[in-house]
Amino acid sequence: MAQNKQCPVIVIPGFGQSKAALYKNGVFEKQAWPLRFDVKEMASKIIRSYLKTVLFRRDTGFTDTAYRMYADAFEAFSYREDGTLKNDLRIMEYTQPLSELTERVRGYVHKLVPINALAEKIGEDNIFFFAYNAFASPLDTARELRTFIDRVRKLRSAEKVSLLSFSMGGAVVTAYFDLYGDNGDIKKVFFLNSALGGSVLQADIMNGHINNKQGYSLLGFI
Repeated sequence: MAQNKQCPVIVIPGFGQSKAALYKNGVFEKQAWPLRFDVKEMASKIIRSYLKTVLFRRDTGFTDTAYRMYADAFEAFSYREDGTLKNDLRIMEYTQPLSELTERVRGYVHKLVPINALAEKIGEDNIFFFAYNAFASPLDTARELRTFIDRVRKLRSAEKVSLLSFSMGGAVVTAYFDLYGDNGDIKKVFFLNSALGGSVLQADIMNGHINNKQGYSLLGFI
């Protein structure tokens, strides 16, 4: 079976589905994403202000405490005014096809995006996982995607690749076509659960049209 003659497929995951690590002076410090919270430490910091807020029925520092906790948690993803990262944040990249990744990583990818049927049809030799910083500009991510596409095409001696995007991955693909248009390197594009037309909720928030009586209808998407 000549699987390598199949058109390679690049999986572009959604928000928060790419792992990231924080480095200092070139040395690994901690996992930055997915976030890992010390529940006991969080409780010790916030429980007192929370109880006081409930007891006195006014904010006695609970909001500030919660803000500082979340600000610290997302510090690794903070940016300067010029749009550059403040920290040495590194996304865990996978330059090899899915078949050459560890069993743990392969299981992780399969859990994120339903690609079992695809893998059976074209083989994991032809499936690649594009990891990216979900907090970065989609246009910057699109430029990284083009480099990744070129690498896959060269590795598989392929004229074109297909893109399988999930959720926020759809925004990355849209940004890619905004920058490069149809330059002949993409065969097919598949969008899974991508809000390509935007969401009713987001539009209402931007326009200040939120009605508190809307209830669960606030979660509706188009």
